[in-house]
Amino acid sequence: MPRARRLKVFQAQIGFYDTVVAVPSQPAALKAWGLRQDLFASGHAKVAEDPQAIAAALEHPDIPLKRAVGSDDPF
Repeated sequence: MPRARRLKVFQAQIGFYDTVVAVPSQPAALKAWGLRQDLFASGHAKVAEDPQAIAAALEHPDIPLKRAVGSDDPF
């Protein structure tokens, strides 16, 4: 039986959007967002803490989800 990947959910504000992505690592998150700059080193990306954002990201692994900055809409 294949072993399940351990996913972490990361969040960042990119442009006009709040984004979340469920991936195994920080480098994988940057790749999914299409970024070369390390947003984690600059403090602009972090591990997600919002339970609803985490649930949405885990439903769609490896796919960055976004919503307008400051919005309470679902991802």
